[in-house]
Amino acid sequence: MSHCLLNSSRYDTIVHMIMLVGKDGQIIELDGVSAMPERPTGPIIIESTTHADLRRLAEKFSLDYGNLSDALDINEAPRLEHRNNYDYLYLRLPSAKGNRNVAVATRPLLLVYNSHTLMLISGYKLQPVLDASLIHDLSHIPSSTEELVYVLARIINAFEYHIKIQTDAIHNVVVKMQKHRLQNEDFANFVMIEEQINNFISALTPLIPLFNRLQTDRSLRLSVAANDMLTDVILAAQQSISICDANTKRITNIRDAYTTLSNDSLNRVMKTLTIATLLIAAPNLVFSMYGMNIRLPMQHDDIGFLMVMLLAILLVIIFIIWGKKHRLF
Repeated sequence: MSHCLLNSSRYDTIVHMIMLVGKDGQIIELDGVSAMPERPTGPIIIESTTHADLRRLAEKFSLDYGNLSDALDINEAPRLEHRNNYDYLYLRLPSAKGNRNVAVATRPLLLVYNSHTLMLISGYKLQPVLDASLIHDLSHIPSSTEELVYVLARIINAFEYHIKIQTDAIHNVVVKMQKHRLQNEDFANFVMIEEQINNFISALTPLIPLFNRLQTDRSLRLSVAANDMLTDVILAAQQSISICDANTKRITNIRDAYTTLSNDSLNRVMKTLTIATLLIAAPNLVFSMYGMNIRLPMQHDDIGFLMVMLLAILLVIIFIIWGKKHRLF
């Protein structure tokens, strides 16, 4: 078996990778499926995999290729299946590394496990779930079932991290709205945040019944500590869903409030323009009458101009008094 120890700098540039996490703390990068041991002593992490690799993996470990290939379906929904003495747990996890300028999507992750084996399989990079701390922690977990529960906890933690970013982004929009500094770009980001939240809800909601099934599955033989951790994972998932629902309502309320404020502002502008038009139209009526090419009162009077001006001003004053009486101003 040819292999090499994996270091963090190399990991950042690897495209296709199979890792074996040893209980001695060593992380071994394998050349391919053929280099994998028949009975791994620790979890196996396979990322950026292909259909060809999955076929070899299915043959080597007597796995169901149809179930494995579903891990490459970008739209695969969370579910749990049992085939050939293995359980296939399909999940979704955030695919971005926490970059606030990147639209966060969710991508599928397949966990294949039984009483002595755990495999993490994905057609994509597994970050932010897969990092140095996770690999280090997995190497010190004694059983595959506890490894499974720990991976589930890390997946929920990744969702919580991005949900916090979404909550902060919504708060920033509220602050900008209060300061009247909202721009079109903010609303474009708002739409993206709402899409992310809906994506997260669709990924998290099916996990609750799946995790409950794991908790009642006697074949897993969860220890007391692992069972307690799984309970915490379920509560964390429920809390994340609640926060997502609350953020969705906040977005709706903010959008409705901004629409109301915009309509009110537009009404004020139109009202001001209407009043200005009427104030200009009143004296303009008098001026237009005295601009006609016919005989008019005071046409040759020395104070005719002054009287016309006074009449125009009087009409404006009458309109202002009438407007105030009817609360137009």
